[in-house]
Amino acid sequence: MRIALIIRGIVCTLLGLACSACFFFKKGDNGDEPARRANDCAAFNPSYEWRALDDRNLAFWVPDEPLPYHAQLSRSTPELLTTSQLAFIDGDRDGRLCGAGLDAVIEGSSAARVSIDALAKLNKKGVARVQKEFRMTLKRAPRKKKPTEPSREIAQ
Repeated sequence: MRIALIIRGIVCTLLGLACSACFFFKKGDNGDEPARRANDCAAFNPSYEWRALDDRNLAFWVPDEPLPYHAQLSRSTPELLTTSQLAFIDGDRDGRLCGAGLDAVIEGSSAARVSIDALAKLNKKGVARVQKEFRMTLKRAPRKKKPTEPSREIAQ
């Protein structure tokens, strides 16, 4: 009788651990999951618009998409908050920037490579969550309008 209770307790504990692990490593496909739980990918573009959220998190926009991605870096990088230059590295050369891979970020003034631990594509609820968590607004910089061509009419 006592052994049966011990076995039931162990089984329940293992099931509880398995369920919590499934919840923590759940793919963030609905866009409002934190980046640490997601492993989404973005089409690689060396010139993303980006904004540092803190010394370990950043948001960036892919050129043809209105909502940002949230990237969590593998370690704290204090220079991220003050730099104006950031390079995105497609480490595995698959044409995508992904979390938990060889893809990385290099801050402009240092040559220190920081890998991307997790990447989440955000929806509107995810943007609101990130804005609340990091106490800032995530707005894309206004696009510059192309200059208009001058009239080519010949003066008479």
